[in-house]
Amino acid sequence: MGQNDYLITSNDGKTITSCNKDYNGTVVIPSSVKKIEYGAFLGCKDIHKISIEAGNPNYCEKDGALFNKDFTRLILVPRESTHFIIPNGVKVIGEGAFENCSNLTSIEIPNSVTIIRERAFSGCNGLSTLIIPNNVKEIWKDVFSGCTNLISIVIQSGVTKIEDGTFAGCKNLTSMVIPDSVTEIGKNVFYDCIFLTSIVIPNSVTKIGYGAFLGCTGIKKITVDENNPNFSVDDGIFYSTMGKKLIVFLNENDHVSIPSYIIKIGEGAFENRSNLKSVVIPNGVTEIREKAFSRCTNLTSIKIPDGVAAIRNSAFACCKNLATIEIPSSVTKIGEDAFRDCSSLTSIVIPNSVTEIESGTFSGCTSLTSIKIPDGVTAIGYKAFFGCTNLTSVEIPNTVDVIWDCAFQGCTNLKSVVINEGVNSIAHLAFSDCTSLTSIKIPSSLTNMTNIVFLGCKKLKEIIVDKDNPSYCSFDGALFSKDMGRLIYVPGGKTKFTWPNNDFDTCDFTYKDCSKLKKLIVAQDHPKLCSINGVLYSKDGSELVRFPMGKESIEIPSYVTKIGYGAFANCTKLISIVIPNSVTEIGDKAFKGCTSLTELHIRRKEITYNIDSFVDIGSSRLNFYLPRDSENIEQFKKYFKNIVEVD
Repeated sequence: MGQNDYLITSNDGKTITSCNKDYNGTVVIPSSVKKIEYGAFLGCKDIHKISIEAGNPNYCEKDGALFNKDFTRLILVPRESTHFIIPNGVKVIGEGAFENCSNLTSIEIPNSVTIIRERAFSGCNGLSTLIIPNNVKEIWKDVFSGCTNLISIVIQSGVTKIEDGTFAGCKNLTSMVIPDSVTEIGKNVFYDCIFLTSIVIPNSVTKIGYGAFLGCTGIKKITVDENNPNFSVDDGIFYSTMGKKLIVFLNENDHVSIPSYIIKIGEGAFENRSNLKSVVIPNGVTEIREKAFSRCTNLTSIKIPDGVAAIRNSAFACCKNLATIEIPSSVTKIGEDAFRDCSSLTSIVIPNSVTEIESGTFSGCTSLTSIKIPDGVTAIGYKAFFGCTNLTSVEIPNTVDVIWDCAFQGCTNLKSVVINEGVNSIAHLAFSDCTSLTSIKIPSSLTNMTNIVFLGCKKLKEIIVDKDNPSYCSFDGALFSKDMGRLIYVPGGKTKFTWPNNDFDTCDFTYKDCSKLKKLIVAQDHPKLCSINGVLYSKDGSELVRFPMGKESIEIPSYVTKIGYGAFANCTKLISIVIPNSVTEIGDKAFKGCTSLTELHIRRKEITYNIDSFVDIGSSRLNFYLPRDSENIEQFKKYFKNIVEVD
């Protein structure tokens, strides 16, 4: 592939395949270019000018814009354009032609245009009104997406399909009349058009795609041609007569009985209906789709009838007053974020038919005190119970294979966790910040676990590993690899820790939570280490190996000659320290993360260290006190502000 500052071309330089999306400036189309591939300029934000090299036989420029040679296709317009008249004769407005022209306030489209391609006007935030001439037959997907100030648009007869996402994010669009030539409205066409209040649907429309009105929380009126056999409005309910799907609820009633002929509650059907206090769902309903009741903030209870098989993503998300819900055994799937931030929900029974608790399903359910995870569940998803601050206990059944990242993170009142034999894997931060957890048992089946599963569990005092576990073991309540060759994690609630006699490696987060650890102990017969006043030293005392994070001060003995690797790492209670004249070497990351340190005195003039020895100290108040004429003083001045020279 060839490449310059803004264009990516084929090796022979004859085809432009893509562009540098972040390029800011003038685009020059070389004379050698014979072809510009579809979508080559999609996503370009800051093209100010377009120039064509002399002799190019295929492309030309007019009014600063890029066209094909016969002016039938408009390819690219400078992003600073404020007003543009498309020349008569242009048939195709190319993909992304005006994309991100945020200053464009008006445009004139001639009758010659028949096709408007993908994202042609996407992100044109200055456009407020637009008329599409009646010769336009095709409007491709996302054409006006993100035109946040578009208030009104007139589409003349001629267009047969409004493609996916055409008006998505047009937040100020207030009304729409669909022309009687349209037979299909695509997916997410009006997604997040929050001020859309009315729409007229002709008798020609036979299909409305998934999520067409998702996020249209202000819609009040949908008028359907009385001769349309596919869609109807009945007592404030807009629904499909063939699929029996409730698409949008239009009224502001506080009590609703859904008609018995409905079998699907559509995506966003009741979204943001803050007046809704109760709803009766008929027995024929089989599916509650994405965001169906999301943000119904006064809904207090709901009964899901037998026959419902799926509760989709965010179906009841942010229903902050929903206190009780009954889920029948017919439900096999509860989607992501289904009950997220239902902060009044105190308990819920998950039926045995459910096999997976998906990402964020009960995240933010701060009143939830108990949950029974049924046998048959094989996975607990990302942030499934994140921030359930009143959840006190949980038992993981033996059918669960994996607990994903952050599943129970921030469950600050969780005191009891039972992980049954059969669980194989626990991912990052799954139980992090469970600040009431004091003890945890790891079954023999659990062989895949990261070193930050329990990060932030400040009261955790012991991790007990089943003796038959092939991957892990515990020693003095800390988590080790099976061969004791790696210390994985020391629980944050420990105040003292006994060092084993063997050598081992550590991880970046091994001691991360040990702010209460004041004493490190080794056996007298340890071959390499000794403990003096709770601090670890090499056997002969020449190297300070590890200082407990919970201690606040130390007087380093005069026989110490080396501060070891990471010896004081993350000792956030340490305010001041004096490194005596006997010390000749400071190891890498020795004081990493000592964020409270304000004074560091180095007595020796010649000392070996690496700048990484003091990485992430992060205190602008830190003063380094160095001997005058120290050989390191100039290097210290390069990296630190407050250097004090002492005699």
